[in-house]
Amino acid sequence: MPNLPLFIAFGAAILAVFVTRFSWFGRLAGLGGAPLGAFQLALVVRAAVLLACLVVWVLRDQRDADRWPAVSGNSIEQDSADVLR
Repeated sequence: MPNLPLFIAFGAAILAVFVTRFSWFGRLAGLGGAPLGAFQLALVVRAAVLLACLVVWVLRDQRDADRWPAVSGNSIEQDSADVLR
């Protein structure tokens, strides 16, 4: 099952990057807006959330690998031979 809190955190981080990026563009055009530091902070937060997602994904895959036995090519061939007999 997907991790809902990480999904929400990622969505919030993407939104923060979007808002601060275009706010910073407004500042460059002389219209006012967020400073460059706010945009940089949003990028760092997004990177941290993506790293957390990666860690959770890798750990979940290891847990699933322990739960399900690996199937080798030999056992598949053997099962096929049993079906044909």
